[in-house]
Amino acid sequence: MNIFWATQVPQVTSEEILILFPLFMVTFLFACSVHEAAHAFMAHRCGDDTARLLGRMTLNPIVHIDPIGTLLLPGIAFISSLAGGSVFMIGWAKPVPVNPLNFRNYRKGELLVSLAGPFSNLILIAVGSLICRALVMYYIPEETVIRILDSESRVEMFRINPFFTFFFIFAFLNSILFIFNLIPIPPLDGSHVLQQFLSGQAAEAYNRVMRPYGIFILLALLWIGAFGFLFSIMSFVVSWTIFVGIL
Repeated sequence: MNIFWATQVPQVTSEEILILFPLFMVTFLFACSVHEAAHAFMAHRCGDDTARLLGRMTLNPIVHIDPIGTLLLPGIAFISSLAGGSVFMIGWAKPVPVNPLNFRNYRKGELLVSLAGPFSNLILIAVGSLICRALVMYYIPEETVIRILDSESRVEMFRINPFFTFFFIFAFLNSILFIFNLIPIPPLDGSHVLQQFLSGQAAEAYNRVMRPYGIFILLALLWIGAFGFLFSIMSFVVSWTIFVGIL
């Protein structure tokens, strides 16, 4: 079980790198920690203590960091974006070890553990969106919110109101993590969910085709922007949750 994400990042300036990259990493590391801890906790509840005994049932981000997927690739993508144009970004956290043979109910355990990670991101979407909504309703004047939304510079957004900008990015990033990890292509959580609803022969055929080649299929679909519509839907959901009935 692991958290996996990918998206396109636009060209950014040096000033934006200094502000946005630390902001992004803090948000992503926290989201990773919650996602992986949710997998570990649900596995524990279903009868498998593998992750708990290895110290993975924790919100400590250090134990969930994959040096390449969590640090190196995102860092290269952000820094490379200084050269101009959009950059394809992909990353992941260290998978939580799970032994399904320890589950009291194998099929139910696989389903619940797989869904626990994306569900944790759904909770974080709600938290980030509701904090933004509270800020808009009780703290930030309407004209300031309009300035933030109309601003073409992410640095300017941050300067106008760093708290709103942080939680807006927090909610949006978790929305991408939520919907992306539910896509039924290995190694995403959605592939484990789908298998629980396939017959024996269908599941065998799915594994035969998708397990060896799933990652390449996923990367190809990401490269051509096949999931842009899903990301747009989640962006709309976040914005609607924050601003409906206010602006």
